[in-house]
Amino acid sequence: TSTGGGGGGGGVIVLASKTGISNGGTISAVGGNGADALTDPSTGTAASGGGGGGVVNLLAPSVSAGTITVAGGAAGSGTNATSGYGGGGGGSGGAGGNSGMANPATAGGTGQTFTKLMADPSTLFVAPVHP
Repeated sequence: TSTGGGGGGGGVIVLASKTGISNGGTISAVGGNGADALTDPSTGTAASGGGGGGVVNLLAPSVSAGTITVAGGAAGSGTNATSGYGGGGGGSGGAGGNSGMANPATAGGTGQTFTKLMADPSTLFVAPVHP
């Protein structure tokens, strides 16, 4: 159980290769979970929203992506209608979740994945040399 604010956004992962990408594992850019409500009426807060899932971008002439996870973080649980709002979740590829008060907090939205097949992705990152 966490006692903080909204979950953090999942971030950004970019993999680029001139030869190819072969992922036999999992690439994960998952949003963080929101904090649970604290029910003490004098110091408590409502539940916090989950962080939005991240962005994964794969750039290469050939791509075997494997498993990519960009899920949003879970909302904090519980309600507290007598104290302040919890924090909203941070956005990334997906929207951050809403904090709760009388209503429950919401989970972060699912992030995004992109695959671009291209011969030489280095031209996207390195400026050409001028004579």
